[in-house]
Formats: sequence, structure tokens, C-alpha cells
Amino acid sequence: MATTFQLLEDYTQEYEQRIRALGDQNSPGDLLLIHRTLFQPPAQAGQLLGPQAGTLIARLTVMRIFPPTPPNAEPVLLYAGNADHNLAAGMISGQGSYRSDDASAVFSIIGGTGIYELAQGTITLEFLPSNKGRFTYRLLP
Repeated sequence: MATTFQLLEDYTQEYEQRIRALGDQNSPGDLLLIHRTLFQPPAQAGQLLGPQAGTLIARLTVMRIFPPTPPNAEPVLLYAGNADHNLAAGMISGQGSYRSDDASAVFSIIGGTGIYELAQGTITLEFLPSNKGRFTYRLLP
């Protein structure tokens, strides 16, 4: 039976660095480096976040740029990359791709450390409207 749990990230509490391949414009080959805190879901109604659960470190590359899709005025970026979810019991490593206009994305779990060594499964990221992201981890037995 699969093990499933959720964690949240808060986009207002982040470190994010863009390394552009061609000056100030978005282009294929741009790098996006992310370091964010992961939180447990809130235990009580009215709380935005629960206790700190770990950190996320992601390395993403812009693979392709698509024209804006109405009502958005910004171009749509296709990212591919990998991320380490550092938790108390070990690290979960994932990889995959997503578009900047996606409401959610599913990534492959490709291993980890500690109790997550040799882990397999999926990580689903839902982009929530309140500057939050919700990760759902589904670890296969």
C-alpha cells in the first residue's frame, strides 16, 4: 500500500535566483534556483501554515517559451529540472517538467536518503491561489 502525505510551501518565504542565458529576457537555457521552507499542513482552522517540516532545493532550466495564452499577458515557460525535499527522516529526490501556466504538476520520485533511500512514486504540486504550493507525496511500497 502506498504512503501518502502532504506538505506546503509559502512563496513569500523564499530564496529564488534566476540566471539568464541572454541578458534580461527569458530564453531557453535560463536557470531558476529555488530554496524554500516546507511546512506541515495547519493543525487548526485559521492557521495558514503548520510547523516547519523541512526545506526544498530545486534546480530548473527553461526548455521552451510559448506565446502568452489569454487572459495571461506573460509568455508561458516550460521548465525541466530536479528537486530535493529535505525532511527530518531523509531526503526525497524528484524530477520532471511543468509549464508556468499549469495549475498542478506531477513529478517522479527518483530516490532519496534515510528512510527514502531507493524511494519511488510521485510528487504532485498544486499551485494554490494564496501564494502557497501543496506537495502531495505518494511513495510506492
